[in-house]
Amino acid sequence: MLALPIVANAQQTEDSVLSITDCIKLGIANNLKLRQAEMEVNKSHLQLREATSSGLPQVSSFASFENYFDIPVTMVSGEIIQQPGIMVPIKLGTNYNASAGIQAGQMIYDASYFASLSLFTKMNELSSLNLEQGREELAYNIIKMYLFIQTNRRQIALVDSNLVALRKVYGYSEQHFTNGMIRRIDLDRVTVAINNLEAEH
Repeated sequence: MLALPIVANAQQTEDSVLSITDCIKLGIANNLKLRQAEMEVNKSHLQLREATSSGLPQVSSFASFENYFDIPVTMVSGEIIQQPGIMVPIKLGTNYNASAGIQAGQMIYDASYFASLSLFTKMNELSSLNLEQGREELAYNIIKMYLFIQTNRRQIALVDSNLVALRKVYGYSEQHFTNGMIRRIDLDRVTVAINNLEAEH
């Protein structure tokens, strides 16, 4: 399994070796765009639930209680109590009055309800697909960068080992040149090879 030295969080003082799976998990957990996409999924899910609930049976209740400290006085004609021609004050009502009730209703058919329900369902599916696509793209980019870094590290290690080998060859070639066993051009070829590797490094 490939491993990449990386500091996973600010509290760590030494490098930690993370596998490619750990890098993907860490990237997905800390990506702000994915967090926003998750919030959009939650929002669209709640909107769908709200739209669905308006088509369910609706039940409501009410209650009231009234306490009259002083019953209102009404003036009526005296003919009611056989005293014609005068107005008589009468208290009508009770000291306490209470009422309560329950209302229930069910929508039978509403075209706009079904249209909005279909719209919110599509929005919910779309936001879920956007979140999944964001996760897949992020994982792909992390894998690509991870492999790129691994390849570069291996190439650097290969260049380093080639440099060490060529410097040894240069040492031997320099001795052979001093002893007259090779020409100056052969020594220069080794020098050019070393310079090219150093430039790559």
